[in-house]
Amino acid sequence: MPKVSGVSGNSPITPGDNENNASPSNKTGKMQGKTAPRKVVVTSPKKRIMGKAGKRQSLPSVSGRKITVSGQKTHARAGDNTPEGYNRIKIPVSKVSWTVPFKLYKPTEFTAEKILKQPVYADPVDPAGIDWNSPDRQSHIGKLRFDGDRPLNPKGRTGTSGRGVLGKWGANHAADPIITRQHNGKLELLVIQRRDTDQWALPGGMKDPEDAHLSTTAIRELVEEALNPEDVADVRTEAFEKVTQSLPLSLSENKRVALRMAPEAYHSDFGFSFAEAAQNNFENLKQRMSNLSVSINIMAQELMTGPRALTQQQQTELFGLFQERAVQETVDSRMAEMRQEKAEMLRQMPAFAQAKAVYQGYVDDRRNTDNAWMETSAFHVHLDDPSFLTLSAGDDAKAAKWMEVNQKNLSGLYASHADIVQKSDMIRSALKHH
Repeated sequence: MPKVSGVSGNSPITPGDNENNASPSNKTGKMQGKTAPRKVVVTSPKKRIMGKAGKRQSLPSVSGRKITVSGQKTHARAGDNTPEGYNRIKIPVSKVSWTVPFKLYKPTEFTAEKILKQPVYADPVDPAGIDWNSPDRQSHIGKLRFDGDRPLNPKGRTGTSGRGVLGKWGANHAADPIITRQHNGKLELLVIQRRDTDQWALPGGMKDPEDAHLSTTAIRELVEEALNPEDVADVRTEAFEKVTQSLPLSLSENKRVALRMAPEAYHSDFGFSFAEAAQNNFENLKQRMSNLSVSINIMAQELMTGPRALTQQQQTELFGLFQERAVQETVDSRMAEMRQEKAEMLRQMPAFAQAKAVYQGYVDDRRNTDNAWMETSAFHVHLDDPSFLTLSAGDDAKAAKWMEVNQKNLSGLYASHADIVQKSDMIRSALKHH
Protein backbone atom coordinates (compact mmCIF):
# COMPACT_ATOMS: atom_id res chain seq x y z
CA MET A 1 0.00 0.00 0.00
CA PRO A 2 1.32 3.52 -0.77
CA LYS A 3 2.92 5.38 2.08
CA VAL A 4 0.44 8.11 2.94
CA SER A 5 0.46 11.27 4.99
CA GLY A 6 -1.88 14.20 5.51
CA VAL A 7 -2.14 17.86 4.63
CA SER A 8 -5.00 20.03 5.78
CA GLY A 9 -7.68 21.11 3.36
CA ASN A 10 -9.87 24.17 3.43
CA SER A 11 -13.16 23.14 5.02
CA PRO A 12 -14.44 21.12 7.98
CA ILE A 13 -15.59 17.60 7.24
CA THR A 14 -19.13 16.76 8.22
CA PRO A 15 -19.62 13.51 10.13
CA GLY A 16 -19.54 10.52 7.83
CA ASP A 17 -18.42 12.56 4.84
CA ASN A 18 -14.95 11.09 4.67
CA GLU A 19 -15.52 8.05 6.83
CA ASN A 20 -14.11 5.60 4.31
CA ASN A 21 -10.77 7.34 4.31
CA ALA A 22 -10.21 8.29 7.94
CA SER A 23 -7.80 6.61 10.29
CA PRO A 24 -6.83 7.32 13.89
CA SER A 25 -3.62 9.02 12.77
CA ASN A 26 -5.23 10.95 9.96
CA LYS A 27 -8.52 12.32 11.24
CA THR A 28 -9.26 16.02 11.47
CA GLY A 29 -8.84 17.16 15.07
CA LYS A 30 -12.00 18.52 16.74
CA MET A 31 -12.45 20.75 19.78
CA GLN A 32 -16.10 21.10 20.78
CA GLY A 33 -17.21 21.43 17.16
CA LYS A 34 -14.29 23.59 16.04
CA THR A 35 -11.40 22.53 13.87
CA ALA A 36 -8.18 22.33 15.84
CA PRO A 37 -5.30 24.39 14.40
CA ARG A 38 -2.34 22.28 13.42
CA LYS A 39 0.88 22.25 11.45
CA VAL A 40 0.83 21.01 7.91
CA VAL A 41 3.05 18.00 7.36
CA VAL A 42 3.78 16.39 4.04
CA THR A 43 5.75 13.17 4.18
CA SER A 44 7.69 12.01 1.14
CA PRO A 45 10.14 9.15 0.65
CA LYS A 46 12.64 11.83 -0.35
CA LYS A 47 11.95 14.64 2.10
CA ARG A 48 9.82 15.95 4.95
CA ILE A 49 8.44 19.46 4.79
CA MET A 50 7.04 21.36 7.78
CA GLY A 51 4.58 24.14 7.15
CA LYS A 52 3.87 27.10 9.40
CA ALA A 53 1.14 26.73 11.96
CA GLY A 54 -1.89 28.89 11.39
CA LYS A 55 -5.49 29.04 10.31
CA ARG A 56 -6.63 27.01 7.40
CA GLN A 57 -7.50 29.01 4.32
CA SER A 58 -10.87 28.55 2.68
CA LEU A 59 -11.99 28.68 -0.90
CA PRO A 60 -14.33 31.65 -1.49
CA SER A 61 -17.96 31.25 -0.47
CA VAL A 62 -20.95 33.27 -1.63
CA SER A 63 -21.74 36.37 0.42
CA GLY A 64 -19.42 35.18 3.17
CA ARG A 65 -21.69 32.24 4.06
CA LYS A 66 -19.99 29.08 5.25
CA ILE A 67 -20.92 26.16 3.04
CA THR A 68 -21.24 22.74 4.63
CA VAL A 69 -19.14 20.25 2.75
CA SER A 70 -20.74 17.02 1.68
CA GLY A 71 -19.92 14.37 -0.86
CA GLN A 72 -20.99 11.21 -2.54
CA LYS A 73 -19.79 8.01 -0.90
CA THR A 74 -19.95 6.06 -4.14
CA HIS A 75 -17.08 5.55 -6.53
CA ALA A 76 -19.02 4.09 -9.43
CA ARG A 77 -18.21 6.37 -12.34
CA ALA A 78 -14.50 6.52 -11.53
CA GLY A 79 -14.38 2.76 -11.81
CA ASP A 80 -15.16 2.31 -15.49
CA ASN A 81 -12.70 2.21 -18.39
CA THR A 82 -13.64 5.52 -19.94
CA PRO A 83 -12.30 7.85 -21.18
CA GLU A 84 -10.00 6.04 -23.58
CA GLY A 85 -6.56 5.25 -22.19
CA TYR A 86 -7.48 4.70 -18.55
CA ASN A 87 -7.56 0.87 -18.70
CA ARG A 88 -8.41 0.64 -15.02
CA ILE A 89 -7.62 -2.50 -13.08
CA LYS A 90 -10.56 -3.98 -11.20
CA ILE A 91 -10.74 -3.30 -7.47
CA PRO A 92 -12.93 -5.19 -5.00
CA VAL A 93 -15.33 -2.84 -3.23
CA SER A 94 -13.74 -3.86 0.08
CA LYS A 95 -10.33 -2.64 -1.16
CA VAL A 96 -11.30 0.84 -2.42
CA SER A 97 -10.36 2.68 0.79
CA TRP A 98 -6.69 3.63 1.23
CA THR A 99 -6.92 2.49 4.84
CA VAL A 100 -7.45 -1.10 3.72
CA PRO A 101 -4.16 -2.88 2.82
CA PHE A 102 -3.96 -3.98 -0.82
CA LYS A 103 -0.40 -5.21 -1.40
CA LEU A 104 -1.16 -6.46 -4.92
CA TYR A 105 -2.53 -3.09 -6.02
CA LYS A 106 -0.74 -1.93 -9.18
CA PRO A 107 -2.86 0.71 -10.92
CA THR A 108 -2.46 1.52 -14.60
CA GLU A 109 -0.39 4.70 -14.96
CA PHE A 110 -1.95 7.12 -17.44
CA THR A 111 -1.62 10.80 -18.21
CA ALA A 112 -2.90 11.96 -21.58
CA GLU A 113 -0.38 13.24 -24.12
CA LYS A 114 -2.13 16.62 -24.31
CA ILE A 115 -1.61 17.05 -20.55
CA LEU A 116 2.06 16.03 -20.70
CA LYS A 117 2.59 18.84 -23.23
CA GLN A 118 1.69 21.18 -20.36
CA PRO A 119 -0.98 23.52 -21.72
CA VAL A 120 -1.43 26.69 -19.66
CA TYR A 121 -3.97 25.08 -17.32
CA ALA A 122 -1.89 21.96 -16.57
CA ASP A 123 0.49 21.27 -13.69
CA PRO A 124 4.13 20.23 -14.15
CA VAL A 125 4.84 16.53 -14.65
CA ASP A 126 6.47 16.42 -11.21
CA PRO A 127 4.13 17.67 -8.43
CA ALA A 128 6.95 18.10 -5.91
CA GLY A 129 6.98 21.90 -6.15
CA ILE A 130 3.24 22.47 -5.71
CA ASP A 131 2.24 24.55 -2.67
CA TRP A 132 -0.64 22.54 -1.26
CA ASN A 133 -1.37 25.29 1.29
CA SER A 134 -2.40 27.83 -1.36
CA PRO A 135 -6.19 28.37 -1.45
CA ASP A 136 -6.62 27.27 -5.07
CA ARG A 137 -4.91 23.90 -4.43
CA GLN A 138 -6.94 22.81 -1.44
CA SER A 139 -9.75 20.31 -1.38
CA HIS A 140 -13.32 21.01 -0.29
CA ILE A 141 -13.25 17.62 1.41
CA GLY A 142 -10.53 18.59 3.85
CA LYS A 143 -7.42 16.64 4.74
CA LEU A 144 -5.45 15.12 1.87
CA ARG A 145 -3.30 11.99 1.84
CA PHE A 146 -0.09 11.67 -0.14
CA ASP A 147 1.91 8.89 -1.73
CA GLY A 148 5.30 10.58 -1.88
CA ASP A 149 4.63 13.89 -3.65
CA ARG A 150 1.39 12.70 -5.24
CA PRO A 151 -1.97 13.52 -3.62
CA LEU A 152 -4.34 10.58 -3.19
CA ASN A 153 -7.99 10.58 -4.23
CA PRO A 154 -9.96 11.18 -0.99
CA LYS A 155 -12.59 8.65 -2.06
CA GLY A 156 -10.08 5.84 -2.51
CA ARG A 157 -8.52 3.76 -5.27
CA THR A 158 -9.75 4.10 -8.87
CA GLY A 159 -7.56 1.59 -10.73
CA THR A 160 -5.64 4.29 -12.63
CA SER A 161 -2.81 6.49 -11.35
CA GLY A 162 -1.43 9.69 -12.87
CA ARG A 163 -3.72 12.51 -14.00
CA GLY A 164 -5.61 10.90 -16.86
CA VAL A 165 -7.12 13.74 -18.90
CA LEU A 166 -7.23 16.16 -15.96
CA GLY A 167 -4.75 19.01 -15.90
CA LYS A 168 -4.01 19.32 -12.21
CA TRP A 169 -2.71 17.02 -9.55
CA GLY A 170 -5.23 16.74 -6.74
CA ALA A 171 -8.51 18.62 -6.91
CA ASN A 172 -9.52 20.05 -10.28
CA HIS A 173 -12.03 22.75 -9.35
CA ALA A 174 -15.16 23.39 -11.36
CA ALA A 175 -18.46 25.23 -10.86
CA ASP A 176 -21.98 24.19 -11.81
CA PRO A 177 -24.98 26.53 -12.01
CA ILE A 178 -28.30 24.97 -11.00
CA ILE A 179 -30.89 27.13 -12.80
CA THR A 180 -34.57 26.39 -12.19
CA ARG A 181 -37.95 27.79 -13.24
CA GLN A 182 -41.63 26.99 -12.77
CA HIS A 183 -43.39 26.03 -16.02
CA ASN A 184 -46.97 24.78 -16.29
CA GLY A 185 -46.96 23.98 -12.60
CA LYS A 186 -43.77 21.91 -12.81
CA LEU A 187 -40.26 22.71 -11.60
CA GLU A 188 -37.77 22.60 -14.49
CA LEU A 189 -33.97 22.49 -14.56
CA LEU A 190 -31.73 24.02 -17.23
CA VAL A 191 -29.44 21.33 -18.69
CA ILE A 192 -27.07 20.91 -21.63
CA GLN A 193 -26.16 17.82 -23.65
CA ARG A 194 -22.44 17.05 -23.51
CA ARG A 195 -20.62 16.40 -26.77
CA ASP A 196 -18.33 13.75 -25.29
CA THR A 197 -20.95 11.43 -23.76
CA ASP A 198 -24.30 12.73 -25.13
CA GLN A 199 -25.56 12.81 -21.54
CA TRP A 200 -27.58 15.69 -20.13
CA ALA A 201 -25.69 17.67 -17.52
CA LEU A 202 -25.47 20.93 -15.62
CA PRO A 203 -23.91 23.69 -17.76
CA GLY A 204 -20.72 23.93 -15.72
CA GLY A 205 -17.00 23.78 -16.30
CA MET A 206 -13.49 24.29 -15.01
CA LYS A 207 -12.40 27.34 -13.04
CA ASP A 208 -10.16 29.63 -15.08
CA PRO A 209 -7.14 31.27 -13.38
CA GLU A 210 -8.68 34.71 -13.96
CA ASP A 211 -11.97 33.78 -12.27
CA ALA A 212 -11.99 35.68 -8.98
CA HIS A 213 -14.66 33.43 -7.51
CA LEU A 214 -16.24 30.09 -8.30
CA SER A 215 -19.60 31.84 -8.79
CA THR A 216 -17.92 33.78 -11.61
CA THR A 217 -16.98 30.45 -13.17
CA ALA A 218 -20.56 29.22 -12.87
CA ILE A 219 -22.00 32.24 -14.70
CA ARG A 220 -19.33 32.17 -17.41
CA GLU A 221 -19.94 28.48 -18.07
CA LEU A 222 -23.72 29.02 -18.12
CA VAL A 223 -23.33 31.61 -20.88
CA GLU A 224 -20.78 29.62 -22.88
CA GLU A 225 -22.69 26.33 -22.82
CA ALA A 226 -26.38 27.25 -22.66
CA LEU A 227 -26.78 30.93 -23.57
CA ASN A 228 -24.42 31.21 -26.53
CA PRO A 229 -25.13 34.29 -28.72
CA GLU A 230 -27.42 33.28 -31.58
CA ASP A 231 -26.57 35.92 -34.16
CA VAL A 232 -23.45 34.14 -35.43
CA ALA A 233 -24.48 34.63 -39.07
CA ASP A 234 -24.66 38.41 -38.66
CA VAL A 235 -21.29 38.49 -36.93
CA ARG A 236 -19.78 36.37 -39.69
CA THR A 237 -21.13 38.64 -42.45
CA GLU A 238 -19.72 41.68 -40.67
CA ALA A 239 -16.35 39.95 -40.24
CA PHE A 240 -16.21 38.95 -43.93
CA GLU A 241 -16.76 42.54 -45.02
CA LYS A 242 -14.11 43.76 -42.58
CA VAL A 243 -11.52 41.25 -43.81
CA THR A 244 -12.20 42.00 -47.48
CA GLN A 245 -11.67 45.71 -46.86
CA SER A 246 -8.31 45.04 -45.17
CA LEU A 247 -6.63 44.04 -48.45
CA PRO A 248 -4.02 44.42 -49.94
CA LEU A 249 -1.77 42.74 -47.41
CA SER A 250 1.20 44.20 -45.56
CA LEU A 251 4.54 43.00 -46.95
CA SER A 252 6.53 43.47 -43.73
CA GLU A 253 3.97 41.62 -41.61
CA ASN A 254 3.61 38.90 -44.21
CA LYS A 255 7.32 38.18 -44.27
CA ARG A 256 7.49 37.97 -40.49
CA VAL A 257 4.67 35.44 -40.34
CA ALA A 258 5.85 33.63 -43.47
CA LEU A 259 8.95 32.46 -41.60
CA ARG A 260 6.67 30.63 -39.17
CA MET A 261 4.78 29.09 -42.04
CA ALA A 262 7.70 27.98 -44.22
CA PRO A 263 11.08 28.30 -42.45
CA GLU A 264 12.77 26.49 -45.34
CA ALA A 265 11.91 29.48 -47.54
CA TYR A 266 14.29 31.79 -45.68
CA HIS A 267 17.80 32.44 -47.07
CA SER A 268 20.23 34.73 -45.26
CA ASP A 269 21.61 36.04 -48.57
CA PHE A 270 18.46 37.60 -49.92
CA GLY A 271 15.74 37.09 -47.34
CA PHE A 272 12.53 35.26 -48.14
CA SER A 273 11.77 33.22 -51.18
CA PHE A 274 8.30 32.30 -49.96
CA ALA A 275 6.86 31.88 -53.44
CA GLU A 276 9.59 29.43 -54.43
CA ALA A 277 8.85 27.28 -51.39
CA ALA A 278 5.16 27.45 -52.18
CA GLN A 279 5.72 26.39 -55.79
CA ASN A 280 7.90 23.46 -54.73
CA ASN A 281 5.42 22.07 -52.21
CA PHE A 282 2.10 23.80 -52.74
CA GLU A 283 -0.07 21.11 -51.13
CA ASN A 284 2.08 21.03 -47.99
CA LEU A 285 1.93 24.82 -47.76
CA LYS A 286 -1.86 24.77 -48.00
CA GLN A 287 -2.06 22.20 -45.21
CA ARG A 288 0.12 24.32 -42.93
CA MET A 289 -1.95 27.40 -43.54
CA SER A 290 -5.17 25.50 -42.99
CA ASN A 291 -3.99 24.18 -39.60
CA LEU A 292 -2.35 27.32 -38.24
CA SER A 293 -4.46 30.02 -36.62
CA VAL A 294 -3.01 33.24 -38.04
CA SER A 295 -4.19 36.72 -38.99
CA ILE A 296 -5.00 37.95 -42.51
CA ASN A 297 -1.56 39.58 -42.83
CA ILE A 298 0.25 36.43 -43.81
CA MET A 299 0.68 36.26 -47.60
CA ALA A 300 3.95 37.78 -48.82
CA GLN A 301 3.77 40.17 -51.75
CA GLU A 302 6.02 37.94 -53.84
CA LEU A 303 3.20 35.42 -53.99
CA MET A 304 1.36 37.91 -56.18
CA THR A 305 4.16 39.44 -58.28
CA GLY A 306 7.63 38.66 -59.63
CA PRO A 307 9.15 35.85 -61.69
CA ARG A 308 8.25 33.17 -59.13
CA ALA A 309 4.68 34.30 -58.48
CA LEU A 310 2.07 31.63 -58.00
CA THR A 311 -0.41 30.96 -60.76
CA GLN A 312 -3.73 32.77 -60.60
CA GLN A 313 -5.46 29.55 -59.53
CA GLN A 314 -2.95 28.97 -56.73
CA GLN A 315 -3.22 32.60 -55.62
CA THR A 316 -7.00 32.32 -55.46
CA GLU A 317 -6.86 29.05 -53.52
CA LEU A 318 -4.38 30.32 -50.96
CA PHE A 319 -6.20 33.62 -50.59
CA GLY A 320 -9.37 31.69 -49.77
CA LEU A 321 -7.57 29.96 -46.89
CA PHE A 322 -6.22 33.26 -45.57
CA GLN A 323 -9.60 34.90 -45.84
CA GLU A 324 -11.51 32.09 -44.10
CA ARG A 325 -8.99 31.94 -41.26
CA ALA A 326 -9.18 35.70 -40.78
CA VAL A 327 -12.98 35.70 -40.80
CA GLN A 328 -13.11 32.93 -38.19
CA GLU A 329 -10.69 34.80 -35.92
CA THR A 330 -12.81 37.93 -36.17
CA VAL A 331 -15.98 35.96 -35.44
CA ASP A 332 -14.40 34.21 -32.43
CA SER A 333 -13.23 37.52 -31.01
CA ARG A 334 -16.62 39.21 -31.37
CA MET A 335 -18.50 36.20 -29.96
CA ALA A 336 -16.21 36.21 -26.92
CA GLU A 337 -17.02 39.89 -26.36
CA MET A 338 -20.76 39.18 -26.60
CA ARG A 339 -20.50 36.32 -24.10
CA GLN A 340 -18.62 38.55 -21.66
CA GLU A 341 -21.30 41.22 -22.00
CA LYS A 342 -24.06 38.69 -21.28
CA ALA A 343 -22.18 37.24 -18.29
CA GLU A 344 -21.73 40.72 -16.83
CA MET A 345 -25.46 41.41 -17.28
CA LEU A 346 -26.31 38.23 -15.35
CA ARG A 347 -23.86 39.08 -12.56
CA GLN A 348 -25.69 42.38 -12.01
CA MET A 349 -29.08 40.69 -11.60
CA PRO A 350 -30.18 40.15 -7.96
CA ALA A 351 -31.05 36.48 -8.56
CA PHE A 352 -27.49 35.71 -9.69
CA ALA A 353 -25.75 38.15 -7.33
CA GLN A 354 -27.44 36.37 -4.41
CA ALA A 355 -26.85 32.86 -5.77
CA LYS A 356 -27.00 30.22 -3.06
CA ALA A 357 -24.17 27.71 -2.97
CA VAL A 358 -25.78 24.37 -2.16
CA TYR A 359 -22.81 22.04 -2.59
CA GLN A 360 -19.02 22.11 -2.49
CA GLY A 361 -17.24 18.79 -2.77
CA TYR A 362 -16.18 15.70 -4.68
CA VAL A 363 -17.67 14.71 -8.04
CA ASP A 364 -17.86 11.02 -8.94
CA ASP A 365 -16.50 11.68 -12.43
CA ARG A 366 -15.33 9.22 -15.09
CA ARG A 367 -12.11 11.23 -15.50
CA ASN A 368 -10.96 10.78 -11.89
CA THR A 369 -7.77 8.89 -11.06
CA ASP A 370 -5.87 7.97 -7.90
CA ASN A 371 -4.02 11.29 -8.05
CA ALA A 372 -6.39 13.72 -9.79
CA TRP A 373 -10.11 14.21 -9.32
CA MET A 374 -12.99 16.60 -9.93
CA GLU A 375 -14.52 18.83 -7.26
CA THR A 376 -17.25 21.37 -7.82
CA SER A 377 -19.17 24.24 -6.28
CA ALA A 378 -22.85 24.26 -7.25
CA PHE A 379 -24.92 27.46 -7.08
CA HIS A 380 -28.72 27.44 -7.20
CA VAL A 381 -30.57 30.28 -8.93
CA HIS A 382 -34.36 30.14 -9.27
CA LEU A 383 -35.80 32.47 -11.90
CA ASP A 384 -39.39 33.67 -11.49
CA ASP A 385 -39.33 34.96 -15.06
CA PRO A 386 -36.62 33.35 -17.24
CA SER A 387 -38.10 34.70 -20.50
CA PHE A 388 -35.00 36.87 -21.00
CA LEU A 389 -32.90 33.70 -21.36
CA THR A 390 -32.66 32.41 -24.92
CA LEU A 391 -31.25 28.90 -24.84
CA SER A 392 -28.53 28.24 -27.40
CA ALA A 393 -25.86 25.55 -26.98
CA GLY A 394 -22.20 26.44 -27.37
CA ASP A 395 -18.66 25.45 -26.38
CA ASP A 396 -18.71 21.78 -25.20
CA ALA A 397 -22.51 21.48 -25.45
CA LYS A 398 -24.50 20.21 -28.42
CA ALA A 399 -27.95 21.13 -27.09
CA ALA A 400 -29.63 23.01 -24.23
CA LYS A 401 -33.14 22.67 -22.80
CA TRP A 402 -35.41 22.98 -19.78
CA MET A 403 -35.98 19.54 -18.22
CA GLU A 404 -38.76 18.63 -15.80
CA VAL A 405 -37.44 17.75 -12.36
CA ASN A 406 -38.36 14.14 -11.63
CA GLN A 407 -36.46 11.04 -10.54
CA LYS A 408 -36.40 9.50 -14.01
CA ASN A 409 -34.86 12.57 -15.65
CA LEU A 410 -32.36 13.20 -12.87
CA SER A 411 -31.16 9.59 -12.83
CA GLY A 412 -29.71 9.99 -16.32
CA LEU A 413 -27.64 13.09 -15.58
CA TYR A 414 -23.86 13.09 -16.07
CA ALA A 415 -21.48 12.08 -13.26
CA SER A 416 -22.75 13.06 -9.79
CA HIS A 417 -25.05 15.79 -11.09
CA ALA A 418 -28.20 13.98 -9.91
CA ASP A 419 -26.82 13.94 -6.36
CA ILE A 420 -25.62 17.53 -6.59
CA VAL A 421 -28.91 19.09 -7.72
CA GLN A 422 -30.71 17.33 -4.87
CA LYS A 423 -28.68 19.43 -2.43
CA SER A 424 -31.19 22.16 -3.32
CA ASP A 425 -34.14 22.32 -0.90
CA MET A 426 -36.41 23.39 -3.75
CA ILE A 427 -35.50 20.41 -5.92
CA ARG A 428 -35.82 17.93 -3.05
CA SER A 429 -39.25 19.33 -2.26
CA ALA A 430 -40.33 19.02 -5.90
CA LEU A 431 -39.24 15.39 -5.98
CA LYS A 432 -41.25 14.59 -2.85
CA HIS A 433 -44.41 16.02 -4.37
CA HIS A 434 -43.92 14.62 -7.84
